[in-house]
Amino acid sequence: MNSAHRLPAVLAAGAAIALVLSACSSAVTGGGSGDDGERDTLRIGLSGGVNTLDPHNTASVGSDLSVIGSIYSALVHRTADGEMEPDAAESWERIDALTWRFTLDPDVIFSNGDPLTAEDVVWNFERVQDPDLALRLQSFFTNVVEVTAEDETTVTIRTEQPDADLLQGLSFFYLLDPAWAEEHDPAAEAMGSGPYELTDYTPKGALTLEARDDHWSDPAEIQTVEYADLGGSEAEVNALQTGEIDLVSGLAPKDIERFDGNDDVTLEPIASSRAAFVKLNTTLAPVDDVRVRQALNYAVDKQAIIDSILRGTVEPSNGQILTDNFTGYDPELTAYEYDPEKARELLAEAGYADGFTIALEYPTDTYVESDAIVQAVAAQLAEVGVTVEASTAPFDVWLSKYVQEGDMAQSIYITQSWQTTSGFLGLFEQSSPYAYWNDDTYTELLDTARFAETAEEQDAAYAETLAHFREQAPVLFLFPQPAIYGHDAALEWTPSADGWILPYDMAFTG
Repeated sequence: MNSAHRLPAVLAAGAAIALVLSACSSAVTGGGSGDDGERDTLRIGLSGGVNTLDPHNTASVGSDLSVIGSIYSALVHRTADGEMEPDAAESWERIDALTWRFTLDPDVIFSNGDPLTAEDVVWNFERVQDPDLALRLQSFFTNVVEVTAEDETTVTIRTEQPDADLLQGLSFFYLLDPAWAEEHDPAAEAMGSGPYELTDYTPKGALTLEARDDHWSDPAEIQTVEYADLGGSEAEVNALQTGEIDLVSGLAPKDIERFDGNDDVTLEPIASSRAAFVKLNTTLAPVDDVRVRQALNYAVDKQAIIDSILRGTVEPSNGQILTDNFTGYDPELTAYEYDPEKARELLAEAGYADGFTIALEYPTDTYVESDAIVQAVAAQLAEVGVTVEASTAPFDVWLSKYVQEGDMAQSIYITQSWQTTSGFLGLFEQSSPYAYWNDDTYTELLDTARFAETAEEQDAAYAETLAHFREQAPVLFLFPQPAIYGHDAALEWTPSADGWILPYDMAFTG
């Protein structure tokens, strides 16, 4: 039941990556702890560590939310095929276009013994929507206008507009115990109703989870989960090779050959839904001018970067940040072709015939081959007169500047994804702290798509939204980030396309 109860959406691997890796993957037991007996401890390498444990104040799937999702419960859970199934809510129904009713499982209890009640759910929504707290999930639930506890186990949610993505959004709306939260700091401590409880935590460092023997659903098969920030991808690869770590994410294509003949490690390629791009701060000159933004897109040869750095494992983004596993993906959109002459013409038209200098910031050792990609982008932009001043910072420092302080540089290199199309595209609407793009038309188009009443109307509205996004180019489109996981061959697990790593879905074989 474990794999069905909390398994994130998983998508098939792309054929190109699969062919590259097939010779390197072997599903045999061994490696890891080297213990021939039953294994109950999983060691995960986590680049950058966990920045916060507050389930309402992060959108970092591969780190923060993957840990949080092991400690807390949501009302519903999304399965591998994208269907919704019970988590803390045992059932639900849509009363009308604007009203949903959820019945809580009466057996759900927090690890301190407190039951989860309907009033607790109401309190969690009030917390997320409190403007004084400015929590990061706030912008994802602006359409929710009323949450009511009908009785101890019945919750009614009303939205302002019909919301086809509400259930998907609720799958990452993790629930705090109000009484506990009022006496503790949820950012630095954790206590939930999920399958694991936190037993040790060093901010941005080591972290340990222990499976709950009293969990109200099936207990986890892996008893202990240890997370370690080893300081970077090279250290993680070395630790995986020597068996010091059982699982790492974000392997680079160049690392594949290092595991040739290593039967103790399995490499898992998947079709990633994470888009890599250079995000542009359209509130700052010169990228406040759409001609400049379009010029930057024409100036970069994405295919050359893919071939030389990513070993041909992905394809260039076709003028959108969505990958083809998202609802609303438009296969008719086309990529900005590599045309440096066109880039120069647009720059001259915008008044920058002699070029300009632009700051580009990115987090240290967080994204696959980020150093090489940024250097390649900078070199190609230099060919059209744009000088890139690149700088790095630890992920938590970079993220705080970008989101919490609202002080993003003229550009940043980033990879992003989300569980829903509206949520992903919502990172660029005006109300989002991630946006740095004040485009009324985009916000209106996205609202039309988000609240469409039929699938046909929604697809048409998303097509219009994405076309506007491509034309206005608030990003320099690049490509999906390659997703290659490495793990102990004795670990049974199917990776998620959107980066979730939930130990509840894993078990050791043999």
